[in-house]
Amino acid sequence: MPKIIKACRKRANSSQESLASKLDCSRSDISKYENNFKSMKIDRFQRLCEVTNSKDAFMALLSGQEGLNWLIKRFEADGLWE
Repeated sequence: MPKIIKACRKRANSSQESLASKLDCSRSDISKYENNFKSMKIDRFQRLCEVTNSKDAFMALLSGQEGLNWLIKRFEADGLWE
């Protein structure tokens, strides 16, 4: 999940600070989500997907492992997966 959060942010060309303001949280929270020090609740992840235009990520999460594998391949193809 942390890599997906970061890839969604990078896809939107958004800084941690900019994303934090859109999600009504701190830049530190975004860093913690991206580095697996804090879990993101599903409603916040849904909002992240909306503000980063990554609704495919939310649908992939709901689709289980097959959907996540598909999403990871897309991020890899776009150079967003680290």
